[in-house]
Amino acid sequence: MVLEASDPSFLAVNIRPHELWSLPEANDFRNFYYRFLHRIASKATPENPFTAIEVGTYLGTATAHLAANTSCNVHTIELNNDLINQAKRLHKGAGILDGRTTFHWGDSIACLTNAITMRVCPDLIFIDGEHSHSRVTDEADLAALLAADGVVLFDDLLLNDDMKRFWSELPGEKLELHHLHYTGFGAWWPGGGE
Repeated sequence: MVLEASDPSFLAVNIRPHELWSLPEANDFRNFYYRFLHRIASKATPENPFTAIEVGTYLGTATAHLAANTSCNVHTIELNNDLINQAKRLHKGAGILDGRTTFHWGDSIACLTNAITMRVCPDLIFIDGEHSHSRVTDEADLAALLAADGVVLFDDLLLNDDMKRFWSELPGEKLELHHLHYTGFGAWWPGGGE
């Protein structure tokens, strides 16, 4: 079942801390999903902390939007060590490299499998890594085991035919949020959203 969101107006007000505004691509009108990620993470409190796993660090902009809340712990996975180092520099420059973010260098499948072994229970998994059907399907299968009671977000669902096919084949309750990013965005509740 696919639900369509029709009112993105809550994203029109920029409540993000100023240090997030200057990050790469953060204010591009086509990338409202950064504000969305920040809104989700802003719900965490010291009494009810939040854990997120991100697949595909790239420049670290999405990572920073999740980690801006001091009650949100983010684990981000990236295969390219140069991108991890660049993301760390950006986070340090924005004043948010303070232990809330753990950068994992390695293959997403191996890292997610390790998280299952360690019994990590994230509230959110954000998948924005390799955009091939087989890879994102494998990541989604592992995410379903990790975040059975949480939500899995996917970026770039309209980027290519592989991603479109993946999204159409993904079972369960999902929500298309393509207005958040020009290359597509969606939410999936592996446990049915109950």
